[in-house]
Amino acid sequence: MKKRMHFSLIFWGMFFIFSPDISIFDFLPDVIGWFLIVLGLGRLSDIEMRADDARLLAKRMMLFSTIKAVLSLFTFRFSSSDLLLITFSYAILEMITVIPLVNDMFKGLDYTAMRVDAPLDSDKLNTAKWYLYVFFTIKNVLAIAPSTVALFDSNTTGEFKADSWFVNFDAAMRVMMIIAFFLSTLLFIVMLCFFIPFWRRIAKNRDLNEKLSDYRQKNVLEIPACMVRKNTSFVLSMFIPGVVFFFDFYLDGVDILPTFAGFIMIFIGAVFAMKRMGHSCKLLATVSAIGGVISFIAFLYRFIPLTENSFIIDYGFSSKTYTLPLAGATAVFSIITFILIFKLAGEFNKKYTKYNLPDSLTLYVIAGIILSGFGFLLYSFPDKNTTFVFPSLVFGSAFCGMGAYYFIKLKKQIIQDNKI
Repeated sequence: MKKRMHFSLIFWGMFFIFSPDISIFDFLPDVIGWFLIVLGLGRLSDIEMRADDARLLAKRMMLFSTIKAVLSLFTFRFSSSDLLLITFSYAILEMITVIPLVNDMFKGLDYTAMRVDAPLDSDKLNTAKWYLYVFFTIKNVLAIAPSTVALFDSNTTGEFKADSWFVNFDAAMRVMMIIAFFLSTLLFIVMLCFFIPFWRRIAKNRDLNEKLSDYRQKNVLEIPACMVRKNTSFVLSMFIPGVVFFFDFYLDGVDILPTFAGFIMIFIGAVFAMKRMGHSCKLLATVSAIGGVISFIAFLYRFIPLTENSFIIDYGFSSKTYTLPLAGATAVFSIITFILIFKLAGEFNKKYTKYNLPDSLTLYVIAGIILSGFGFLLYSFPDKNTTFVFPSLVFGSAFCGMGAYYFIKLKKQIIQDNKI
């Protein structure tokens, strides 16, 4: 059996990220690319701290790019000023994240290769790093450039010297989008020409892959404490964003954090805990799977009519045949899921920590029930949004933040208590 470190997944992740965009609209979603990079760095991060730091930053980019993917659905409905705000904000977040990510990834790879006596070409690694720095800079400039027409459009800036302009700024923005898209396509081709042979050499470097795999086997897989850290970290890393996706927040009638995504993440964590760790999670896996299917159907039941109606909200949505059954079923499965994930977290706390974290799991479960109630109301009764939105925002952001923070604290405590 060939020993591999899954470096090819990093290339395929970059393939998605390199793909050309039209402003914030991405034909090949970046979130898939960052997910593949997280997987590709998984084995290396087990044995190298800087690779682990890069993996954490890639997870952060998964969150940012998920939000971007949702917003991209409205690309051609946003005004130029809205697009300028979104593209500029995303560019700032991406640049301050990917620069240390790229640096840590290549430094970690270079250092680990030398440590196992299978050195790589450091100059080539450094060149690849600078290629990525330049790529992300140009990519974000091209994303921002079309929407900069908002700085000159009198409809945005006011009627200041409006009579001196004879330009259709909406048309100008679309022309600039097309130009930026073609430039992005050229950039995509250049990056592929460099990185296809670059990652192929690393992925097919038998000596490097075998030595890194052997080192990981001896120093991670054969040490129980290391496996406890690794396995619990994965499960809790699924639960952290999973809880956040149960927070319902609507934009033009579309749930920006779709509940089915939370169910999917919790399902993955439950299956992993059951298969790899021996925990009794069959009920959690089943409930989250069914909940994911129901909430996805509920999402489509509201989303498809919105697209057909140009995202004009139907305030009589509660009178439709399947609205209340879908919303009610989603809420019920959400409540059961909250009960089971916090029960599993309690088991982790007792079994894998030397110094148990103080917790109030009953309060978290009660809060989850309240959050599910808000989700039911916001989905079913858009005509009463003015009544429920503000308390839902306050309660939901507080609960999801506290719930995610508990999982983060538990993850850190387990890592601390299982150090070798």
